[in-house]
Amino acid sequence: MGINRTVSKARLLALALPALTALGCNTQKSAESPAASESPESPAPPALRDFSFGHGTPFLGSTPTDCGPLTLSTTNTEPFASASFRNNLSGNKATVKLEFPHPIAEFHLAVSYVRSDEYLAGFNVQPSKVSGTLVQGPDRVSTSQAFPADDGAGMLSWLGLNTEKLEFVVGGPPGTALALDGFQVSCRGR
Repeated sequence: MGINRTVSKARLLALALPALTALGCNTQKSAESPAASESPESPAPPALRDFSFGHGTPFLGSTPTDCGPLTLSTTNTEPFASASFRNNLSGNKATVKLEFPHPIAEFHLAVSYVRSDEYLAGFNVQPSKVSGTLVQGPDRVSTSQAFPADDGAGMLSWLGLNTEKLEFVVGGPPGTALALDGFQVSCRGR
């Protein structure tokens, strides 16, 4: 008995827009972006990218970024909707590894469908901050939404990084899953 949750891009954007705006992210397609007409001295902030490049169970893939190719590898995960992925419904912890060929300076990760008994933990580098309905405890990130609400969402942000790899686990009880929806990355010294 699993939960089949679907998320539209409009719902995802509505959930993540406050956090993205607070970070100064460009949430419009570049052709529609007002920043495209700004002077070269003030480049538009990078847009949130989705995980549509990934595939399979477990979910994995690689995509070019301004910081070089991002390689995503996971365990106990599956595709979710058209551009996200989630931990599978088994109750086994999922592992997520994001690797770059060069050190990165910042990384932002949008998540949704977080219940208070679901979490992200085991970070090789602790997030600098969380936003939206996410709350950061000493050993995990979850949501402030009261159980059994399934609409926790927000952004995990790592700032001031000097690493080529981020790793963490995603967990929760059997029959539950949270979605990893998009990311933004900034390079170090590039």
